[in-house]
Amino acid sequence: AQDNESLSPLRHAFHSLLAMGVVVAGLEHSKRGQRAEFAGGGGCEGKEQGRLEVLSEFVFRLWPLLLGNVLEWYEFAAYGYLVPQITTNFFNGSSAAAWLGFAVNFVVRPFGGFVFGWAADRFGRRKATVVSMLGMLVATVGQGLMPSSYCCGPALGGVGTILLVIFRGLQGFCTGGESAGIIPYIMESAPGQIRCTAVCIFAATLGVAFCLASSFAFLLTLILDEADMMMWGWRLPFLVCVIPGTLSLWGRRTLPETPEFLEWQEKRRQQLEHQQDQEQREAVDGETSTSSLDPACSFCREHAAGLIVVVLGSASGSVAWNQALWALSYARASGLPDVIALGIGSVLPIVISVVAFATAIVSDMKGLGPYPALLLGTLCLTLGWVPVFSLLQAFPGDPCVAAFGILLGFGVLLGLQMGTYHLFFACMFPTEYRGRLFGTAWNVSLAIFAGFAGAVSQALLKVAPIAPPLYVSGIGMVSFATLLWARRAQVFKKLQLHESQSPVKGEHDLEQQNFHTSTN
Repeated sequence: AQDNESLSPLRHAFHSLLAMGVVVAGLEHSKRGQRAEFAGGGGCEGKEQGRLEVLSEFVFRLWPLLLGNVLEWYEFAAYGYLVPQITTNFFNGSSAAAWLGFAVNFVVRPFGGFVFGWAADRFGRRKATVVSMLGMLVATVGQGLMPSSYCCGPALGGVGTILLVIFRGLQGFCTGGESAGIIPYIMESAPGQIRCTAVCIFAATLGVAFCLASSFAFLLTLILDEADMMMWGWRLPFLVCVIPGTLSLWGRRTLPETPEFLEWQEKRRQQLEHQQDQEQREAVDGETSTSSLDPACSFCREHAAGLIVVVLGSASGSVAWNQALWALSYARASGLPDVIALGIGSVLPIVISVVAFATAIVSDMKGLGPYPALLLGTLCLTLGWVPVFSLLQAFPGDPCVAAFGILLGFGVLLGLQMGTYHLFFACMFPTEYRGRLFGTAWNVSLAIFAGFAGAVSQALLKVAPIAPPLYVSGIGMVSFATLLWARRAQVFKKLQLHESQSPVKGEHDLEQQNFHTSTN
């Protein structure tokens, strides 16, 4: 706060970048202006400028969380790009074993989501993100320090392999906790008029992470020869994380707790005091308390629907994202040059992030909430995945077709879905249970559908060439049906949602209700 004037150029930079997003999204100025006049506002232009100012300030304040999330997916991507070197150093040339080591990250994520989610619900979102960042930093840097059979012989190499798998497990445990802490933190801290865009920035950092990892790996392959890359070059992408990781860890220590969590914490304190008074009165009167099974059964009935919606509703995005990456390996096996494949892999997350960001901006500006965009994106992904993949199969190894299909096909389809993806599923649960329930359910979906998407796609390819995209479309149908059921369940009071961040009933509906009420 004391350096407010010196930081103003950075804020102006944020304003410029976000203004580009507003241009991409497009504005219907006349309609927005009329609605602003009805609401008593100062016109569309002033309202959008105020939203831009709020968003830039919010993003600037949350840089420690966003930097840590970049590192989370950077490590994930770096391991994938360095699989040839890791296979030789730790797994005796077995690429299948190396990819199993990769899958360890996903298998452990649900456990981390529950543990860190419980900590976020019990002690606060900020404290949970600090501990998860510390574990991620230790695991990422530790992978770059392990002895390998290539440089230290088979004895130490065996120890290094065991330690590598342990660090991969620790990485997955802590990254599962990242989503359980960061997404509720952003969701509960963001102002209502920019909530979709603010939470979407969490997904947009993924594109930055993949771009950095692929660019760094590509740069190392140009600078170093094959022997140096195999001996020590592969360690550098992991070791450099110590600097930004320490910076993110330092920044998270100074973040305030979310107002929504503090409000719930105060209510919890009052409830505990009331419960203690009631237990004392019952002890004096000689009455017995009710069975502890009743609250447990009530809890399961209340949140079972939300857990099902998150696990099945997010499945299509999880499996489609990883099959899009697998499609690059398929294209390389079909004759696509490695340099072009690496370039497409670097640009793909950026395309997804740009489209997702534009989708979130439109959802905020129209006051739609996260539900309509997610439903439309899931439908488009379900219907469009098979034609795009069939195009890749019709022209195998063609660079133009591969770039068009993967970037403008898979990239746009995933971007449409990812714009409000995380916000909708985080809205399934109330404040007091949001961290543990969302963290567990979302990471279970990742473990089941994302962790093994590449292996399942490779196996299905041997059955029939059209089987891999049909697998994604089939999962998409399940997700689309789940989202339709979520809407119906809310209407009939079978699915309980947190009212202030309701993913189905957007702010536009509330504005219209308020307008009609004031008119009447």
